[in-house]
Amino acid sequence: MIQAQSYHQLCDRRIRQAQQKRSDIFKEAVEAYPGTSDQHRFDVQMPYALALSADVLEERFDAVVVDEAQDFSDEYWLGVELLLRDQDNGFLYIFIDENQTLYPRTANLPVEDEPFYLTNNCRNTAPIHEVGYRFYEGSPIDSPEIPGQSVIWTGVDSIEDQADAVANRVYQWVHDEGLKSEDVAVLVAIRPKSLAYELLVLRMAALGVECVIECHGKGKCVLIDTVSRFKGLEVQAAVLWLGDEVIDEAQWEVAYVGATRAKSLLNIVGTMKVVKALRSRAQ
Repeated sequence: MIQAQSYHQLCDRRIRQAQQKRSDIFKEAVEAYPGTSDQHRFDVQMPYALALSADVLEERFDAVVVDEAQDFSDEYWLGVELLLRDQDNGFLYIFIDENQTLYPRTANLPVEDEPFYLTNNCRNTAPIHEVGYRFYEGSPIDSPEIPGQSVIWTGVDSIEDQADAVANRVYQWVHDEGLKSEDVAVLVAIRPKSLAYELLVLRMAALGVECVIECHGKGKCVLIDTVSRFKGLEVQAAVLWLGDEVIDEAQWEVAYVGATRAKSLLNIVGTMKVVKALRSRAQ
């Protein structure tokens, strides 16, 4: 058994293990598929190196579980399948939610069996479910029988006022209501994110709230991150800060992913335009 890790963490681990055996499989991958961009490295060279690792490393598994498979491209799958000890009878479990497709990748899944649909929402309270799943398309998902507080909607037009609203909500949850800082996250889907981050850090500091940018797992700090980076994760309480581009570009998957990261408490912040559009769709 191996602990859960991201696809590229797996690639990196296998590359380093091969290097310990004096086999530079990443160099082979670069020679086979030349290119210097980060995207080429992640989408082509590292997946090919993962496949090459099967010829160097003895480590194999009886079962492989792949989550967030909607983000996989065709190049990813060969190396994953080669991790199985028994190619014919090993178990490859693939979990996919096409509503969380935030990256422009498509792939043919390496399975022939009919899919088994999971129709129970075990993450969110009923109020969060009712809002988040208004932006979902697919087989119906049953609302959870988990009561909870209503989703909070905050519409203010200037980006500075929005940052104030986000920071004040976090302060209320942590200092007034007693939530642990690590149980709170601010999820940003507004451009440019650098300006949003800068405004939040300044306001959090003024309120005495410890925060961290894009650094998961750090205790006693409120995490500030993007919706796309936080996809597949969850947190007790989330402030979802959405920009007008979510509405203008009909990025409903961003609203769905961002809203459903919150397990118990959710505050959606944006301009009046954003809040009006989202609330009308969520009713």
